[in-house]
Amino acid sequence: MVTDNDKTCVIDHSKLRRERERCRQKIQKGEQQNFRFVNAIYFNGHKDATQIVVQGPNDKRYRSVELEEHYTVVGEPGSLYLNHFSPEDGKGRTIVQKLFDSICGTELKDRLAIVGTDGTACMTGKYNRCI
Repeated sequence: MVTDNDKTCVIDHSKLRRERERCRQKIQKGEQQNFRFVNAIYFNGHKDATQIVVQGPNDKRYRSVELEEHYTVVGEPGSLYLNHFSPEDGKGRTIVQKLFDSICGTELKDRLAIVGTDGTACMTGKYNRCI
């Protein structure tokens, strides 16, 4: 509820949801136009709790929560969101394959100059690393 000099205005949650969606679409259109300037990508992952549906006995379904890895790919300059993916396991080879598949169908693969990430063990470790 917003009050301004004895005027009361109620903001509906659906109105906020629609406005957020409009803003998201506007940002995505602008980022697609700037995509041609991207020559470097950076990716980073984290584990978070994801809700899944599990089939129980007697064909009954239950909600459950499991830890799942999610990776986000951004393009530079400008920190443009490009893609996200979830590998089947945390091995470096699987992460690199998913990353390659996500940029393989774009024009970015021909002019990509830099691939960057953070310094965690699965990215730069001795065995099964990405970099």
